[in-house]
Amino acid sequence: MQLSKRLRAVADLVPGGTVLADVGTDHAYIPIALVEEGKIPRALAMDINQGPLMRAEENIKAHGLEEKIEIRLSDGLEKMKKGEADAVLIAGMGGLLTVRILSGKREILDGATLVLQPQSDLPSVRGWLAEEGYAITAEDLVLEDGKYYPMMRAQKCGGMSEAKDRNHCLEIPGKIMEENTEEQSSGAGDTENQRKNVDDIAFKYEAGKEKEEQELRYGPLLLEKKHPLLAGYLDREETLYRNVLTSLEGKDTEGAVARRTEIAYELRLIAGVRERLKEVK
Repeated sequence: MQLSKRLRAVADLVPGGTVLADVGTDHAYIPIALVEEGKIPRALAMDINQGPLMRAEENIKAHGLEEKIEIRLSDGLEKMKKGEADAVLIAGMGGLLTVRILSGKREILDGATLVLQPQSDLPSVRGWLAEEGYAITAEDLVLEDGKYYPMMRAQKCGGMSEAKDRNHCLEIPGKIMEENTEEQSSGAGDTENQRKNVDDIAFKYEAGKEKEEQELRYGPLLLEKKHPLLAGYLDREETLYRNVLTSLEGKDTEGAVARRTEIAYELRLIAGVRERLKEVK
C-alpha cells in the first residue's frame, strides 16, 4: 500500500507491535499499510459513515487482510471495548472533534498511545492532552500540496523511561482565547501600522506564559528539534493573521478591538518562536 506523504508520516508515528484502532478510517489505507509492512499485527478500522466503511472493506479484501483488520461502524470510539487496542489513531479531523471523541470515551483509552493529526485547533488538542496527563513523545510536520500538517504521538505520563518524555508531562496551560479560523482565512495585505500595533497594544494575557503558549500552538518537540518546516509554517500563520488585521482596518467595534488584541498576541507569539528557532543549542 503506497501512502501519501501525510499518511506516511502519520503511520510512522504508530508504535510497532501495537493493535491499532483507526478512528475515521475512510479507505483504511493506514491499517492496511502497517499490517502489510508487519509493523502491527492487526487493527480495527472504524468510521461513522457506512459509505467509507464499505470502501475500507473493499480495500481490506483486495489486500487479503480480512483476518487481521476488522471493520466497525462506530461514532468515534463508541463501538470499541476497553483493552481492544494499544494505539488509537485520529487523523484528518478538526481539533475540537478530536477532543470530543477522546473526551467521550476516556475509560476506553486505558493508557493507549494516541496518534493525532488534527486539521485545526492545535492548541485545544495539546491543551487537552496536558490536562489529561499525556506527554507528547513525538511530533512531525509535513507539507503536502501546499498545506502544512502537524501531527503528534502522546502517551499517559508515568512509566516512561526517557527523561525527555517525562519533561513534557509538565503542565501546559489551556487556551487563552478562542480561535477563529474562519476570520484567519480572509483578507489580504500588510501595513507598517499593523506591525506597530503589535508592540503598542495593551496585552491582557497572563504574564510569563508566552513560552507555554508558543508550544501549545507550534508544538514542544517541533520547537525543541527546530523542525525544518517550522519557518514556512510560521510564515503562513503570520500571513493569515495579518490578512485579518487588514480586514479589520477602520473598524472600532468592541469585537474588532478585541480581535485585534488577540491577533497582536498571536503575532507576538510567532515573533517569539522565530527567536527560539535562532537560538544555538
